[in-house]
Amino acid sequence: MSWKRLREDCDGAAMVEFTVVFLLLLLLIGGIVDFGIVFWQLNMATKAVERGARIAAVSNPVAPGIVDIDTVTGGTPGEQLPVAFTFYIKCEDGACSSGGYDAAAMNTIVYGRGNGAACDSAATGTYAIGMCNLFNRVDPAGNPLTPANVVVEYRAAPAVGFRGRPCGPVATITISLKNVTFGWFFLGGLMNFLDLTFPPMRTTVTSEDLSFSSPLAC
Repeated sequence: MSWKRLREDCDGAAMVEFTVVFLLLLLLIGGIVDFGIVFWQLNMATKAVERGARIAAVSNPVAPGIVDIDTVTGGTPGEQLPVAFTFYIKCEDGACSSGGYDAAAMNTIVYGRGNGAACDSAATGTYAIGMCNLFNRVDPAGNPLTPANVVVEYRAAPAVGFRGRPCGPVATITISLKNVTFGWFFLGGLMNFLDLTFPPMRTTVTSEDLSFSSPLAC
């Protein structure tokens, strides 16, 4: 075959072009899928902390001592709490900064009402489900959400409520996540993307009852 004929031979050109385009298309599609999953996971994590905050507002506090904190700081039961009345309690990793630690209360936030110490994937309805029913994958290995991934913070709401309130002081409750990572399915292998660490996804609400079965005075 002469050099001129070889130079003008176009056989197989389409296959070469397809190969180049296909690799770029595969990378594009993989990136779209990966980022779509990331945004879906972020959305579900946000919904999970919203759910956890709602449960915490109407359930026993993770720090049981918070219920009586307004009576041990002085004053007369029944009087309005002063602006100067403040406290901050943080609960994580099986302990609270003060007020003790109620593991069952934390499990209720994470796993839902009546689901014990594990996530019930069959739980339905807004009353029964917990954070894990909305978001239950915290790392690339597929490990489930546990209380170790949840942080609960209680802060005083100054001048709100009265001393000796049966369900404890009115507090703001913040639920957040920690140690949650996402592993890229396509981009991790194709472009060596590092695992993505999720932000805390905080949600803050005002407490209501701080009790599973509150009296009417709450």
